[in-house]
Amino acid sequence: MAQYLYDDFILKLSERFNRRLEDIENDYNFELGDEFEFAICDILKDLLPSKFGVTRGFVVTKDGLKGGDDIIIYDRNKFPTLRNRDRNEYYRLENIPVEAVYAYIEAKNTIKYEFEKKDCVFFKAFEQATNVKKLIATRESSNILSFNPYFKESPFLTKEIKKSKLLPSINNPAFTCIVSRNFDFKSPTITTPDEFTVEFLIENILIPKQEIIPDIIVLNKDIVMYPRIFEDGQFKESVLFNHNEKDNLSYQIIVRKNIAYGIFLSHLLFALDWIKLGKMPWDLIHFDATRDK
Repeated sequence: MAQYLYDDFILKLSERFNRRLEDIENDYNFELGDEFEFAICDILKDLLPSKFGVTRGFVVTKDGLKGGDDIIIYDRNKFPTLRNRDRNEYYRLENIPVEAVYAYIEAKNTIKYEFEKKDCVFFKAFEQATNVKKLIATRESSNILSFNPYFKESPFLTKEIKKSKLLPSINNPAFTCIVSRNFDFKSPTITTPDEFTVEFLIENILIPKQEIIPDIIVLNKDIVMYPRIFEDGQFKESVLFNHNEKDNLSYQIIVRKNIAYGIFLSHLLFALDWIKLGKMPWDLIHFDATRDK
């Protein structure tokens, strides 16, 4: 009997993801830094429908503020880019408007957590993913009941709907995450175990306390951290988007042997299925270029 839904779909998805990483590693050395990002881009381009563009680069606001330098999933229909059709396209970093961004992925071949160092790779990745999330969130919100992005309110549907905290209150929330292939824990006073347990990770992984945090963190093929509402010393609802800001969120750490990437992909696919982007401000771009300055 299958252990997971749809005949172990998430297990098979993880296995395919791991096999693709192994195949790509045979051709490209992940120690070169960017190669792990290239591998994730290749996998996502094969996995996602053609309307989703996958590139490396920066999210950018209309005022020119930029954030990130890793993987962006964007709407190719809303914002076509001039791109090559070979692997070398990933070397060029694109600028993608926040209005066209579905998701941002901070990808690391090895994420190092050094207990006493706040400038280690883990905290740098955490800060970068958080800052990108804040930048994307500056775009105009798309009303959850609106079917036309050029109208802020639906002319026919004005009813308030009751939502779970699991879901955001808008159509186009910002989604960011961190994905790593290897997890390296270092401390001069704490012995690193041969195998990480939930208890060890909870006791020794300290997360910055802040309102905006990445939506999911994958430390390796086994370990996942995802936000849940934390009240009265207990975890409550899971939160698939960290959007409401006022919720008291904390990461729950789980260890699921060999299926962490499947959990990440299912979370990402849910986010892409939920997000309905607003309009691209082509009108502003046009009028800005034609007016006298």
